[in-house]
Amino acid sequence: MATGAWRACRDTDVRFVVLAATFTGPLGTDAEVEVLAGPFAGMWSVSSLERDPVAAGWVGVGRRA
Repeated sequence: MATGAWRACRDTDVRFVVLAATFTGPLGTDAEVEVLAGPFAGMWSVSSLERDPVAAGWVGVGRRA
């Protein structure tokens, strides 16, 4: 299901999922997420964030930091 934040994405934005089992600490729109490997490796600023429907993690949108 596409949310309003996802519909507002620009071409430079990426959608991401952070699984709760792999993450400790606070996560909000003032955070940066680091991707360690792959084509999207680097730091990403979180521009929108919400819990996924089954509370297994968070879904969000980020931009290169």
